[in-house]
Amino acid sequence: MVLSIKKQKNDLRKKYTKIRNEIPFMERRQKDNKIAAKVLNSNEFKQAKKVMFFMSFRSEVSTLPMINKARKMKKTVVLPKVQTKPQKKMLSIIIKNMKNELVFGKYNILEPKSKDNVINPEEIDLVLVPGLAFDKTGRRIGYGGGYYDAFLKKVPFKKRIALAYSEQIAAKIPVTAKDLRMSKIITEKGALKCC
Repeated sequence: MVLSIKKQKNDLRKKYTKIRNEIPFMERRQKDNKIAAKVLNSNEFKQAKKVMFFMSFRSEVSTLPMINKARKMKKTVVLPKVQTKPQKKMLSIIIKNMKNELVFGKYNILEPKSKDNVINPEEIDLVLVPGLAFDKTGRRIGYGGGYYDAFLKKVPFKKRIALAYSEQIAAKIPVTAKDLRMSKIITEKGALKCC
């Protein structure tokens, strides 16, 4: 019997959460430095004026050094904010002061506390995307909330770049019509252009 896509995805979530969590902390930091260097040296980042980052959660690739560098380069830093009412969606918010403008949100992830500086997804030049697992065609498995997939519908394909450790690259990710692909995946080993 063929497993349902939902079951396959849940199995992969468990598998890749475990794999990512088992990467030793110091090894993750070394990989983070390599990934940050590759992002900062990419043409997409250099040309972008408005960059949307994610705030690292648990054992995800650390984005804070990249955020700090982007701010020093006078780029507009955008962060996601989860909204549950009146409608479940993810907002993109411009951040000017990291110390004063962030709070722990619904999933215990740092996010903007205010909705004052909302920016339309179409106006963002580059969106860096988290996930649990990816395959070489740019398919992604997130945490299952569907926030990024809904948000990324408004972001052109070439502006979606995932950040991951090489251990998070799977042979094949099962997808549904709602799942959106990444144009590139940056790991510590290099940039994987998805086609």
